[in-house]
Amino acid sequence: MKKDEPPLDFPDTLEGFEYAFNEKGQLRHIKTGEPFVFNYREDLHRWNQKRYEALGEIITKYVYELLEKDCNLQKISI
Repeated sequence: MKKDEPPLDFPDTLEGFEYAFNEKGQLRHIKTGEPFVFNYREDLHRWNQKRYEALGEIITKYVYELLEKDCNLQKISI
């Protein structure tokens, strides 16, 4: 971690990131309506990448929940 890099502590919900899926299924910022921005903090590529990965984990979980709820699929770990 760089000396001036913020901590790699990210929210664990879409709402915590201030994102939600709209009626068209597009991920948008709750306040601005803008799509996801990778370079949230300039010159902090590692931090931006970790933020992206944390949000990706939340979205993966969300998609699994949709598949189970809306499509009546069952998640089975092998």
